[in-house]
Amino acid sequence: MAGVASSIVKMEFLNVSKAYPQLAFQPKVSSVSFTSAFKYPKVHTRASGSDVGQQFDEIAQKTGENIKIGVEEAQNKVKNLNEKIAAEADGVVKATKETAGDIADKAKEGADQVASSAQSSQGKAEDQAASLKDKTVEAAENAVASAKETAQNIKEAVIEKLES
Repeated sequence: MAGVASSIVKMEFLNVSKAYPQLAFQPKVSSVSFTSAFKYPKVHTRASGSDVGQQFDEIAQKTGENIKIGVEEAQNKVKNLNEKIAAEADGVVKATKETAGDIADKAKEGADQVASSAQSSQGKAEDQAASLKDKTVEAAENAVASAKETAQNIKEAVIEKLES
């Protein structure tokens, strides 16, 4: 802030010096002014000390007022910039939170889909296993029945041969 204030003060002094380029402290003395002074003795070629002091006081007062105005304007600009930055930061924070929430929701949806798919696959596997078990049991029962039938046929054939 001190750097801003000092640059403002320098600019104001420069502006004041441009606004009053030639103060009546020491006017240039030329042959014309000497002749004029002799012809017109009531005309003053030099400003009196009180006029210079009064001019200096007026310039100092205006400069002080200009500096105060410049400092107030700079403070207002800084305050406005801080408010804009804070508003933008709040917007970025809100957007980041929303994005994070969206990402979390999508991740949850993906996990739910994977779990659903896994459950579906598990259900299909269980159904297939049950179907295979049923077919195996049925095939075993058929094999047992066939074996019993074959055994019965052999038994009958052996009994017939023995009786004959």
